[in-house]
Amino acid sequence: MIYYDPSEDSFKSRLPQEVRRRGRALKDLERVTGADLLLTSSEEQMTLAPLCTVPGRLALRRLTERGLLVQRKSGLDLIQSIPRLDDILARMLEWTEQPWLLVTGQIECSEAGFVVLDGRQTNFSHNALQGALVAWQLRGGYLSVLSQDRLITSWIMLWLDRLEDRRDEKIVSRPVQQLTKSQYPWTQTLATFPGVGPILAEELAQYAGSLKSALFALSSPNFALMPGRPKGFGKKTIDACREWLGLEENEVIVPLKEAD
Repeated sequence: MIYYDPSEDSFKSRLPQEVRRRGRALKDLERVTGADLLLTSSEEQMTLAPLCTVPGRLALRRLTERGLLVQRKSGLDLIQSIPRLDDILARMLEWTEQPWLLVTGQIECSEAGFVVLDGRQTNFSHNALQGALVAWQLRGGYLSVLSQDRLITSWIMLWLDRLEDRRDEKIVSRPVQQLTKSQYPWTQTLATFPGVGPILAEELAQYAGSLKSALFALSSPNFALMPGRPKGFGKKTIDACREWLGLEENEVIVPLKEAD
């Protein structure tokens, strides 16, 4: 069975019509679980109980035990969502042991080191994008990249077949990483930067308070001179981070606005 968040019914959605035809809209799926799609082999049909209620959450829990949750990102939505990927993954890990990030589109790197999405030049560093995707996997997420939207249908059908084949297997749970926003789960992303590592990443997280602010700090040439900064972020480290981000001499990462 395919469940999808009602936002996928928008005319802007790149989810294939075939998937929506076979599936069923489930209100608040993304808000509650962090996922756009729920694929399950459970024979139980989701009730109409809202997911914000106890009956709704119990029914959802039974479905996710035999399924997987999928956050789908395409085009510029992928770039704009990078600061929120850690929070999304944290929510998904509360519900499933198989949190998938399904990325669609042609992702290339320009000569200047910036991301080119579906032939469209962006001002986002290709190294930064790759770091975010690696961090997703290091923290327990799964990743699949498809070149075209139409391939989503076959990807989903393949997984539904796999789930059906395993439907009668006994569920053997592994420890699920429980993460909250207050624990700064995105420090894993910061730790991938050159010269940073897990200890400095945690100190920077405490100092900055958000991934956006931390990236802004690492991209600022004068951060090494700022009073109150965590020790260890000297000019050499900042220069290495700026080079890794592919920034020009006076260029910095401007924090994105929060999504409405």
